[in-house]
Parts: sequence; C-alpha cells; structure tokens
Amino acid sequence: MKASDIITQLLRVLPSKTGLFSEEVSISSLSKAGTITTAVTAAAHGLTTGDYVYVAGANRKTPITSILRAGTVATVITTSDHDLTEGWITTVEITGAAESAYNGVKPLTNVNSRNKFTYTVTGAPTTPATGTPFLLEPWRRGFNGWYSITVTDSTTFTYTSEDSYTATASGTMVLRKLPRISGALNIDRAIDSYTKFGQNKLWAFVVLGDVTASRDKNTLSDAVALHTTGSAFRQNIINDVSIFIFYPMKDTISGRAERDSITDIATYLYKSVLGKSYSSYFTDDPTATLNFLSHKVLMWTTGYYIHQFKFEAVSELTGNDIIDPNYTRAFRDLELAFNNVDYGIEIVNTNINLDEDV
Repeated sequence: MKASDIITQLLRVLPSKTGLFSEEVSISSLSKAGTITTAVTAAAHGLTTGDYVYVAGANRKTPITSILRAGTVATVITTSDHDLTEGWITTVEITGAAESAYNGVKPLTNVNSRNKFTYTVTGAPTTPATGTPFLLEPWRRGFNGWYSITVTDSTTFTYTSEDSYTATASGTMVLRKLPRISGALNIDRAIDSYTKFGQNKLWAFVVLGDVTASRDKNTLSDAVALHTTGSAFRQNIINDVSIFIFYPMKDTISGRAERDSITDIATYLYKSVLGKSYSSYFTDDPTATLNFLSHKVLMWTTGYYIHQFKFEAVSELTGNDIIDPNYTRAFRDLELAFNNVDYGIEIVNTNINLDEDV
C-alpha cells in the first residue's frame, strides 16, 4: 500500500464534503454545452491551465411541466428525465413556483417514472402550481467534481465532463482549489512541513506506519505462520495508516471548539477513504480496504494541535509473491516401475514420453 493512493483518494473526494482543507472562490455561473462546462467566478480565480479544482454546490435545473396537488401530495411531471432514485434520495428541492408552499426542500414520497415523482407539501396551495418551477438536482457528472481545467481568462475557465447535454446550474457554487492534503515519511516530517508552509490553516497528512504480519492463531507458538514442505505460502499483512489533522489554535485558550469540530471532520474522512479499494501490490490479493481503528489528540502547542486518525488495511502475501521455485523446466519423460514387494517380482517397468501425441 502506498500513501500516494490514499492522498489521491482524499484529493478527489474530501473537497466534496468540506471546504476546510481548500481555498474557495465563488462561482457566478456554470453552463454546460455537450461535454464542455464553462465556469465564471465572482473574483479572479488565480488558476492556470492544467490545474485541478473541485467544483461543488452546483444543481442542475430540470424544468417542470406541471405540479398537481391532491391533499398533501404534489405530483410533478418534468420535461426531461430526472435523476431521482427512491430509497437512495429522500428529499427533493423545488424552486420557481409562484406558490411558496411548493418551493423548498420537501420529502420525496414516490418515484413513478423517469419524469414523474411525488412529494409532500404543507397547507393548501393552488393547484396546479403556477410560475416557472424547476427541480434542483445535484449533478455529479457534468457540474460537480474533480476536474482539470483550461483557463480562458482571469475569471473564466472550462472543463470536460462525462455526459453530453445542455444545462445551466444554480445554487451556491464554489470552486475549491489548492487542497491542503499531503503526506510525509513520519509525524516529525509532517510537523516540519506544517511549521514551514502551512500554519494558521487546516492540513491533512497521510503517514504510513509499520507493516507487520498477523500472528497465526492456528499454531501453538508465537510464529506468524507455519509452513511445511509442499504447503501453500500465505501470510496476512497488516498495514498501519494514519491521517494527521493539523488544526490551528491561534485564537483559542482551551481548544474545546477545535476538538469538537474534529467530530465533523471525522465524518468527512470516513466518507472519503472508507470502502475504497486500494492497491496492495500483491499478486493474488491485489486490493485492500481501510478499516477505522481510533482517533485521538496526539499533541498540542500554542499555535496548533495535531489529531491522529488511525486505520489499518489487511492484505495477503502468497506463494506468487515470494521467490520463484527451482523447477525451471517442464516435465518431458516419466519412468514408471511397479514391483510386488512380497515376491520381489517386477510387474511393470515402462518409460512414457510426454511429448508424444495421445
């Protein structure tokens, strides 16, 4: 397992959960034509072509043909396919209806088809709804996500996404740039890096710890494994991984608020790294997943404190990862001899050429 694989995962996902580890610039508009999305920022973005940024907070405006109410149930027909999946998505957001009771974030009650769904309203607004209503949908492929950009000017850039369609985004849209996510050989090197370049801002450092073999619970000894002649070679390898959060404490005395906010950061980290398959670089067990172990306050100073999140990943070292066997040539011939031990009589003695056609 390599720290670079975990860092890449954090770079791609953590900015979707929080802006605490990035610089943010507000986006005024996002418009998509085919696979190309054009972003206009409210201030100079300070980017160059080839930079990677995370775009967050964008909703696709899906036009609504009609909203009909029966009691507290509003039935919506969209002019194009929505991206709702009942059970996975529990709420919907509506905007643009003249009757305010239809607007806002509402409980999703049923997805009837790809352009029809129902949600719950309060009160008794006029039916059908009037105005120009839209369904606002977070759109991962096309607007939100981690992209390499092409700069047009100081406030405009473009990026290419997977889907091809035309749409305009809405919402509180931001780009998150210059993510403060890195790695180090050990905690001492992480501290050196932070004190030189990162003070007064939150940083995350990935550090790989010891790699050890799991003890064999099937043997009556302290050995990590028991191998005999002809047995398969298998060992469980435990990889220790830590993510250290450096939290500035320049305006605090007790650190209580900073420690409380780690509870939120924990949920962002779990959503970013757990459940992902990382390369183990072993032959027969090519991937491994992280498991959470613990988190704790590691140390503090007058300027910052360090919080440690500990994980482990278990992978398997097998016979295909060790020294190759001495047998380097294929079998060509077999000599068979069968004797009757009791009478000392040779029953069969023959040579077999394995290269001959059968």
